[in-house]
Amino acid sequence: MEIELSICGTISGSIVKATMRHDGAIRYAGQTYKTPSAAAACGVNRNGWSFWEYERYPGEWVSIDAMRK
Repeated sequence: MEIELSICGTISGSIVKATMRHDGAIRYAGQTYKTPSAAAACGVNRNGWSFWEYERYPGEWVSIDAMRK
């Protein structure tokens, strides 16, 4: 069974949702991306590690970069 983490980000004021797989790949808008930045790009250059967030505790959203530390 693969473990996936629900993540989200904000683009032009709208919240977008994705899932991060155990291998670090991100499934967003029907595609799988190898890196968080590729999934966050949407036509512009973004740092995906700071763009995507997950809910560490109820109501506490932190960037996925926190998982690397």
